Amino acid sequence: MAGHTGQKYTDLWKHQVMRENFSVIRPQIVENFVQRLLENYQDGGLEITFRKDHLEACLLSLGCDVMARERSNFESYSMCYEHVLEHARQKLCQKEQIAELSHNMIMEVTALRTRLMDLEEETLDLKKQIRKEVQEEYEALVQALFVTCLHIKAQLLKELDHRVTQEALHRQQLDLMKIASMEKLLEDVEQQEQHLQLLTEEAKRASKLGQLQQKKIQGELRQVTPVRGSKSGCTSHSCFIFPLSFPCLSCIHSGVPHLCHSQKQQENGNIYTWVIVQAACDER
Repeated sequence: MAGHTGQKYTDLWKHQVMRENFSVIRPQIVENFVQRLLENYQDGGLEITFRKDHLEACLLSLGCDVMARERSNFESYSMCYEHVLEHARQKLCQKEQIAELSHNMIMEVTALRTRLMDLEEETLDLKKQIRKEVQEEYEALVQALFVTCLHIKAQLLKELDHRVTQEALHRQQLDLMKIASMEKLLEDVEQQEQHLQLLTEEAKRASKLGQLQQKKIQGELRQVTPVRGSKSGCTSHSCFIFPLSFPCLSCIHSGVPHLCHSQKQQENGNIYTWVIVQAACDER
């Protein structure tokens, strides 16, 4: 196998073409013998006579030619046989090499099959191991995700409870503020109603008091004589003259509609102030 590393394996399976050309040359032994024999003879008509030494020489030459032919044939056949043996030996060597190569190829194929089976088993083991690792990682990831979801859910619930509590507190505070504001508003309304009631009562009392004072003033006015002309200082209507010491003068100054005007007069070195009030009959 080492001697044929340069050759391809398929080259050994090709049959070489036989190029040996074995052809035996036909010797001219008989013709040469007859020619030598006829070189020295005596023709007697019916008989041909040869000399004995000449015949022996021809026979010797014939024997030499026969021996040369046999030797040539032997050498030719020996060479042909050797070629045949060499060719057979080469064929046998090729067959042996082919058998060895076939055996080596079978061994290599068997080793490759064994290696392939080992690789397939290793691949299956690796697939199982990878599947197991992936499954473990997936389970760990799912578990971590589940724990994270639970934690987030707990935080959301806590935040929701806190928000609900804050909203409840805020709503309660708003309710308390509304209640307080309503109570304050009711108190303010009640105070305003009480104040309004007091004002109404005071207004009623003031109205009654005003009516009483007006009646009193009217009664006092009925007792006063109206003065018209230059004495009262008013020429267009009748007026009443009251001194400043008149008891109802404060009522006149506080908004009685019959106040006309006032005047001052000096008598005996003293100054007197008079208030002139228009008579009610003149307005009518």
